[in-house]
Amino acid sequence: MAGNGELAYQQRLQEEARFWDERAEWLLSSGRVPLWFDHRRGEDVRFLPLDQLRGAGIRANPVLYRLIYGRMMDSIIDEATRNKGYALDLGCGCGWLSLEMARHGMDVDGYDLAPKQIEIAIKFAREAQESAEPLLHGDFGSTNYQVVDLNHAVLEAGKYEAVVSMGALHHIQRLDHLLDEIHKSLKPGGRFLFYEYVGYSGLGKLFPLGFKMAGAVPKLLRRMTGSARAVESSAFEGVSHGQILDLVQTRFSVQGMEFLFLFLPVVVSGLRIYRLPHTLSVPLVRSLRWIDGALTGSGIFRGPYVLAVVRK
Repeated sequence: MAGNGELAYQQRLQEEARFWDERAEWLLSSGRVPLWFDHRRGEDVRFLPLDQLRGAGIRANPVLYRLIYGRMMDSIIDEATRNKGYALDLGCGCGWLSLEMARHGMDVDGYDLAPKQIEIAIKFAREAQESAEPLLHGDFGSTNYQVVDLNHAVLEAGKYEAVVSMGALHHIQRLDHLLDEIHKSLKPGGRFLFYEYVGYSGLGKLFPLGFKMAGAVPKLLRRMTGSARAVESSAFEGVSHGQILDLVQTRFSVQGMEFLFLFLPVVVSGLRIYRLPHTLSVPLVRSLRWIDGALTGSGIFRGPYVLAVVRK
């Protein structure tokens, strides 16, 4: 990129970093420790205004978040820390996943574009490492956080036992470059684990149509399905989600790939179920989770979110 193209790219990059940093600063100013910072200390931040949560309301409610995503998070952490050594967390944000891997004895590099998020990640990693409380310290290895533009990242060859990415790949404009670097950085047999939105397909396309008709679609989903740009969206939101699976499958050997959540996160976010009292929200979400799982497990519908483990 050069000239006006380079200038436009740098402006978008700054917007992207500012988007995430502003949310991180609001969360930090709440006086509580949200899941974004540390999953073991995660507190309820549902009291924050919706515009400050920036479309991530489910994570403001630790009880519902663990109910929806807990099994998946545990499996990612278990798989990523199976072989001790170095791990890389791409798009690490405020560091919760890096922190969990470090607590399992890994030496973790965490890369993110947003400087304030990296500051917060360093703060909470230091607190965990220095804590005398076993729950907070775990079997702490180490963390090394850096501000990095993943579109141009150059990774060390053969360094990592595992590379992980939770919802960052669809923000990467030069995804082919990043995936090549990930492949290069893994040790032989090393694993790349990611969770991503990859879009609805087949009969699953009936679901976003139904969401629109019902008026229950979050602004983020309207953006992903081709409607007006969402105010809360980051500058690179959804820039590459349609390419992820093809690009990954041409570079890696697939160990496991599970397609999830036909409607559960959309409904919980769009109808703001996460703001209800737990006496109402927990049984409701359990029922919705069962229905969603039955539909995706039927083989008729493919969920638009993928949890994948691939190997070099």
